[in-house]
Amino acid sequence: YTLVAFGCAQLVHSLVLVSGYNMFFVLRRPLDLRAVLGSSWQLLPHHVPGCAWIDFEQFRGAYEMWVESLLRCILTESEKWLMMTYIVLAEQGAYDVVAHLGSMVARLLYKFIEDIALTTWSKLLGDDLPSPLALQKSARFYTLLIKLLLVVASVFLVFGIPYSEALLCVLYSTRWLQTAAPKLLMWYCAYVAVMGVNGISEAFVRATATSSDLNHFKAFQVLCGTGYFAALYGLSRTLQYGPVGVVMANALAMVARSLYCVLYAARYFRAHDAREYFHLSSCFRFGALTWGAVAGSTVMVWLSHWLFQWRSAASEGAESAVSVVLLAAHVGVGLVAFVGFCLAIHRDNRRLFMDFRKLWRSESLD
Repeated sequence: YTLVAFGCAQLVHSLVLVSGYNMFFVLRRPLDLRAVLGSSWQLLPHHVPGCAWIDFEQFRGAYEMWVESLLRCILTESEKWLMMTYIVLAEQGAYDVVAHLGSMVARLLYKFIEDIALTTWSKLLGDDLPSPLALQKSARFYTLLIKLLLVVASVFLVFGIPYSEALLCVLYSTRWLQTAAPKLLMWYCAYVAVMGVNGISEAFVRATATSSDLNHFKAFQVLCGTGYFAALYGLSRTLQYGPVGVVMANALAMVARSLYCVLYAARYFRAHDAREYFHLSSCFRFGALTWGAVAGSTVMVWLSHWLFQWRSAASEGAESAVSVVLLAAHVGVGLVAFVGFCLAIHRDNRRLFMDFRKLWRSESLD
């Protein structure tokens, strides 16, 4: 019944979205559209007298987006085909557990930010010749989101990697400590850190790219996919990294796509004579307090990881013995380091979080 419940939840989620969008249109429908649309049902696909069933201009644009989505699906889902062929079931189970934990971040945080970014850039830069004010706002918005996601990435890199084993022990059981899940989760933290920057950079491409740009991006995705398949097979099969090699290959492919999209953003602003509004270095410019917080927290949590050996070695077929006191001490050190890290980051990047609060409330940036 678990799969049935999951399918029902997905169906209810889709129905709520459709109903919410429809009610929003009904309640806030502009007066000029009310004269054209007598009913909201006319928004559904139907034949309009005197018009063709298919608009080939729109169909070509939809086809290009479909091909891009297909390539992205191949890049993100092809590891499942390889795992079913070359990786044993126990390691596949560990990979699924880790992947579900990581996808929660993508669904709850990254997807929300990507939707806001895509909508904002489509409105500001949807014209062929955007205004200088729109370019300035878009560049500032891009820099803001990249810096914000780099802060989120630092949390996963600093705290996620040394506390992967503790998280699996607390959420599931000590049985998973005997599998590849802890090492997988460590690498997946680095993968999730790259995932946010990639999503935002690709959202900018989708919002601003012309047909020629999309064709270049698809060609790059084909090239990237070829390298991804080679890395996927080489790391997981040839070098015997197993599911860890799958995560490595995904991270490498995502880094390549992120670099392409970030360089595309730089070329876009340069082509529109807005070079002074966007600088790649400004996306990575943080204060000394931020770098100190990252370095200090990293040293603190790894010292705790090495000093508090809360997990003892277990014999074959048995679960690891866990010292609750040492585990609590390790988690306590992490909490103290995380609080200090957050205070330092907030103090050094107060303007960054103020701007993000405006975005959360759908307010415009100054």
